[in-house]
Amino acid sequence: MTYVTTIKFDGNQNGEPWLIYKYPGEQFVPGTRLVVKQGQEVLIFQGRKNCEVYQSGTHVLYSNHTSAGTGEMFSAEIYFVNITSKLDMNWGTQTPFQLEDPKYGLILSIRSYGKYGLRIQNAKMFVSELTGTMQKGAAIDYTMIATYFSALLTTKIKTVISKFMIRKQISFLEVTAWLDELSEQCQDAISDEFERFGVEIQNFYIASITPPKEEYQLLQKYKQEMALGSSFYETNRSYTVFEEIAKRSENASFEDAGKGLRMLRSSQLESNGSKICGNCNAICAPGQRFCSNCGAKL
Repeated sequence: MTYVTTIKFDGNQNGEPWLIYKYPGEQFVPGTRLVVKQGQEVLIFQGRKNCEVYQSGTHVLYSNHTSAGTGEMFSAEIYFVNITSKLDMNWGTQTPFQLEDPKYGLILSIRSYGKYGLRIQNAKMFVSELTGTMQKGAAIDYTMIATYFSALLTTKIKTVISKFMIRKQISFLEVTAWLDELSEQCQDAISDEFERFGVEIQNFYIASITPPKEEYQLLQKYKQEMALGSSFYETNRSYTVFEEIAKRSENASFEDAGKGLRMLRSSQLESNGSKICGNCNAICAPGQRFCSNCGAKL
């Protein structure tokens, strides 16, 4: 029978990133060499409660129940863990979430996305909590951890964004200027949850917080209306009506043009509270119910 005399892991053959690798063998002879490369930690379980952690270097393995140099075989589960930082992890809200713009009161469908980095800080805790029953010779990549924490990540981020914007009374038209501060608060909020699994979050940042294009345009228009006042838009709409009358016929009559002008003039006066008599075209003061010129009901 051939026994394993050297245990090591050089990474996936296809060069793909890996996070955890479970060594395929479980029976070893005392004196077996363990080679741990830079950026790796190795966990050896002899029974689920008895775990030894090995840092980079070359180590000689013996059973916990035998003396050095004896020939008795021992059983163990061996996990290689990648402890280098991976800084290009993507996150994003898979579906939009509803938030009220704190400044202008419109309900918007918000999406957000960005990047973060992570590093396995406590390999023993991470493997114990997340590996479960890995197959021999299997490797877990970063997709697993991204999927596992996806719901937690987005829930925390939604909460932080909504509370931050309400507290600061920031509109989604202005939020870009606050992304750095928001990113720091999000990292603080999610770090505790990740640390429970032995994972350290690094360089978390929000790239964008935006509603759909049509909702963003509606928000811009609403902001302009509030800034310029309703009378500006009443006058603007009146000009639009006048232009429509002119466009309906290439040979628009003076009568059509006159109607448009009267509509424009009426709109401008009514925005100030004044009224125009429909019978004699006299201008009447605000609050009058009957025309002061001809007596017609306004």
